[in-house]
Amino acid sequence: GLNQSSEISKRKSLALSDLKTDFRRGSYASSSNNETIDNVSLRSSEVSLSEWDEFDSYIEFLLKSIDTVCLAEQHFCNKFFDLDNQNISIPSTPTMTNKSSPSETDISNHSSNVSEQSTNQSKKQDKLRSILAELFKSFENEFISFISHYDKIDGLYSIYFLVRLTNHVLNAQDAGSFLSKAYGNILIQVKRNFDRYMQSIQTEIEEAKDPKRTKIGVLSFVKRFENFAKQTENIIKYGQRRTDIDRWYCILLEKIFHSISRIAKEHQRIYKTPAQIIEIENYHYLQIMLSSLKIACLNNEKKVAKDYYNNALKEYVNINFRRPLEKLNKFFEGVQQKVKQGIKEEEIGYQLAFSKQELRR
Repeated sequence: GLNQSSEISKRKSLALSDLKTDFRRGSYASSSNNETIDNVSLRSSEVSLSEWDEFDSYIEFLLKSIDTVCLAEQHFCNKFFDLDNQNISIPSTPTMTNKSSPSETDISNHSSNVSEQSTNQSKKQDKLRSILAELFKSFENEFISFISHYDKIDGLYSIYFLVRLTNHVLNAQDAGSFLSKAYGNILIQVKRNFDRYMQSIQTEIEEAKDPKRTKIGVLSFVKRFENFAKQTENIIKYGQRRTDIDRWYCILLEKIFHSISRIAKEHQRIYKTPAQIIEIENYHYLQIMLSSLKIACLNNEKKVAKDYYNNALKEYVNINFRRPLEKLNKFFEGVQQKVKQGIKEEEIGYQLAFSKQELRR
């Protein structure tokens, strides 16, 4: 009996050794594939949305391939090491009848059996994860290195990984499996990359400098935010993390409002261009842009942009014309209404409200 047990253990050890060798071969092949992906997918934030979609398809293909391999290994280990958790039978709950009722001892024994079965199943899951962790020892580190490589090229890649990995973690059938745990650990690093990328955008907006030319038009960080939002919306439509993105949208828009006002004042001191001109142009652009993006969480920011635009326009009129044009507009609107009512143009001037004296006022 001991010899037979020793022989079985020896065979299992040999099988594990073969599996490790196969995994190393698979890793080498994956490295070659990654090199191909690198050549195809080296991007910057200025590339077209279709090219970003192409990269996204690579990521989805990669994750599905990993899922297939890991789940196949998990199934094999379940069978080979007799760790299949799906065949565990749980005692049925005692039923009460009119003739008899379960004693406290019966209930206690039942609870004990259920607890024991649950403990055994947990131990088997831990054992299975331990085996797979040994087989795929370098998986997490290699995947994080892969992600970090693209993150250095462009932080926007972190959003793709964040959305895709979150979908895989949330859709996992077995939350306690090796792959789910590994993806969870990788997702932590991806979230850090994402937050760092968003923080860098925020810093860029906060530290934006005056372009130092007479006519500056729409500020560069405003247009970059527009491109960023379009690309991000194209990514986020595939899955989760809407809350994270929306939170950063609001933060970035707030910083954009402050920077527009700051740069407008700085530019006025140097080039004497009215600050309101810069504000009018940029807030108007923002208002149109936010309307076209149709992002629900930015409805309030769209109203704020409109208010800033109207305030800047009113301030510009008041400062440069010394008086508001509202009365003049009302005067001529009244003249037009009288004409529509059938009063002859030459007779309108005889009315007190539309006399030359009133116009001079």
